[in-house]
Amino acid sequence: MKLSHLKLLFIFLACLCGNQNLFSQKLKDVQFGEILKEIRISGARVTDTDIITRELASKVGEPYTKENAEKDYARLDNLDIFSKLEIHPVEEQDGIVLKIDVREITPYLPFFTWEVTDENGFAGGPGLQSVNFLGRDVFVTGLA
Repeated sequence: MKLSHLKLLFIFLACLCGNQNLFSQKLKDVQFGEILKEIRISGARVTDTDIITRELASKVGEPYTKENAEKDYARLDNLDIFSKLEIHPVEEQDGIVLKIDVREITPYLPFFTWEVTDENGFAGGPGLQSVNFLGRDVFVTGLA
């Protein structure tokens, strides 16, 4: 194999494996057991912040633990309404501040639907689908 092919293979494997668990790497720098003093959410344009905070196992005023940190990430990821999810626990003077940065997927998707049957022939019309209806993490589809 040529040297350039080996370089490309190495770069491909590094990209494939290097991004596996960035969240757990960020957790290594945090002093667990300190009190969570605040949760700051950024990037949520449509989603209510209540939807995000209800999914968190970590609560303000309680100790911040590794178990809760892992649950927080998994629960928010399972909502399936974010294309980007980053959780940054930051140590400050009197506790931990949890910074949550999200990017939402498109909340509303217009589409056209059609059907052809022997009975009715061709029928078609517009539709609208939402995976985050009114920012409440509700899946809705409507057809006309």
